[in-house]
Amino acid sequence: MTSAMLMDDYDKNKNKKLDPDEVAFMEKDHFRTLEPYSYFIHMSDGKDEFDLKRIIEFTASFENKKLIYTFAIPKPKLKKYELRFYDAEMYVALILKNEWLTCKEPISCKIEGYDADFYYAYKVMVQE
Repeated sequence: MTSAMLMDDYDKNKNKKLDPDEVAFMEKDHFRTLEPYSYFIHMSDGKDEFDLKRIIEFTASFENKKLIYTFAIPKPKLKKYELRFYDAEMYVALILKNEWLTCKEPISCKIEGYDADFYYAYKVMVQE
């Protein structure tokens, strides 16, 4: 339902795809509003957790009637870290699948679910 509503709102020329100007507007008007929530992605070095401050190479598309956001995260200086995906306010449910994750050599990634006491979340173990 959300994808259909966003398609209707952001596909201004109604050609069933997002053109570059529509993607740019969606990024500014919809996706960047997640910045105060760290895009629901938090980085951890194993001891401390840090909010994600920046997303790069954003694009959006509709595939099989679903809205797909694709973006990159600037590489931190850490050799090993976790990316934790969750909404601390428990308003947004997240699903993360291996086929949706791309890590470029020499970096390796592994998805794990974890029980964060009162909610279930996902984390990606990243190692160089």
